[in-house]
Amino acid sequence: MNKFKKIISTSITVLFILLPIIDCIRRTAIKDVDLFGFSIIELINLVIISYTTLLTIINLKNNKKEIVPLIVYTIILFIYICLHNLNILKLDPNIYFKSNINIITETYYILRVYYMPILLLFVLVKNKDIFNTNFYKKITKTLICIICVSIVLLNIFKLSYATYAATNEEFVKYNIFDFYKSEESTKLLSTRGWFDSANEISAILMILFPINIYMLFKENKKSNLFMYIIQFLAMIILGTRTSALGAILITIVAILINIFSKIIKQNKINFKLIICGLLCTIYFFISPIGIYLLDYSIPNYNIKDEHNDNLNNITDDIEISNYIINHLYEFRIDEAFIKLYPIEQDITFWKTLALRDRNLNNNSRVMKTTIIERIKTRNNNKNDNLLGMGYTLNFMDLERDYVYQYYLFGILGIILIIPQILLLIKSGFTILRNIKRINILEILLITMAPLVGLVAAYYSGHVFGWVSPSYILILSLALLNNKCKEGILVYEK
Repeated sequence: MNKFKKIISTSITVLFILLPIIDCIRRTAIKDVDLFGFSIIELINLVIISYTTLLTIINLKNNKKEIVPLIVYTIILFIYICLHNLNILKLDPNIYFKSNINIITETYYILRVYYMPILLLFVLVKNKDIFNTNFYKKITKTLICIICVSIVLLNIFKLSYATYAATNEEFVKYNIFDFYKSEESTKLLSTRGWFDSANEISAILMILFPINIYMLFKENKKSNLFMYIIQFLAMIILGTRTSALGAILITIVAILINIFSKIIKQNKINFKLIICGLLCTIYFFISPIGIYLLDYSIPNYNIKDEHNDNLNNITDDIEISNYIINHLYEFRIDEAFIKLYPIEQDITFWKTLALRDRNLNNNSRVMKTTIIERIKTRNNNKNDNLLGMGYTLNFMDLERDYVYQYYLFGILGIILIIPQILLLIKSGFTILRNIKRINILEILLITMAPLVGLVAAYYSGHVFGWVSPSYILILSLALLNNKCKEGILVYEK
């Protein structure tokens, strides 16, 4: 291994190990330490990926064809960024007061959150001799231990933050052994350790879980069984729907894949997975998140009362605004949305919302999407469909990545994630062409990792546009790409 490759290997290892640590640091004042206006902790990732990309390009100087796809993508991306920035400058600032259109901030955000993962993918794929399956397994084990062990232990010792209390800096008072003593809502008893965002950690664990199960099948050691159990428990303790239900569903799919491979390839059934999965699932049903999710009472808020009639009879704009503000609870409108998009700026819109199905108003995702669609409509710029209104619109996360990306970056914004999608499709075709050469059980489990990430991006968001989850998605894609090639090479030898 030449000195460049050693530097690349060490640097990328450090990059991945630092991800969960930096996520915890984002809760502290260190996040505000900057250099020339840029956060130090955010620059760490940029610096590591930038110089490892440069070293990779230098290593490929005798095989320039390998660099062409990256060059082409970079050119297309910068053309898109220019068009995108020109478009967002046309946004009417009077429509949405929180917008602070800034093409420097916009460009930096796109490069940091979308271009860096592409460069990381380039480094991993083009250095396949140092980033082999063993590397990905070691990184995955390290990440699982750092994230999951900390979530479980901090919960047990009551040194964890509540998952659904982002502004509460106090540690929880109840752990997994005594949560039943609490009179609080069971939803408020889930914990996220010291991590800044439960949703980001949830997305990360969803992607890593199939790889964890793959290692359990591949190595079948006691340490692998421990890692499976500790991650399953951590995903339940974390308490998001995505992580808790995802752990169960992924385990069920893995068992079905195992049975399928037994039928066609005579692979052994892993009874340890079945037994441990069953025990962890039983714990889910008595855990706070399980009790919360199994509450089948679905309230119906769409009850027409005198408030509908009263609001219908009011014609004066000021009176309409005051009436809605004074009866937010009755109309099931969260005050946060009034602060986000003030009533006085769009009286007709808010009156329509107040009079519509209140179940829709009670759904935060629906409300966010309805408001941002209204902003796009009022902006009346047909190019917003293609190029988006920009990250510096400063709008709330919609918790559905593809929808959120559409409004921020437009239809053409697909260019931001097209390499990931193309690599997944390419891997799929490789698997189909060489179906007899590749271990079906292993390859399906590994393929599940990026697929789960792409599905989670739609249902719960926090994958694309977020540093750590997007890097972990890249890790899973690079592992899949490597495993496809490795499986074929092993067969040919």
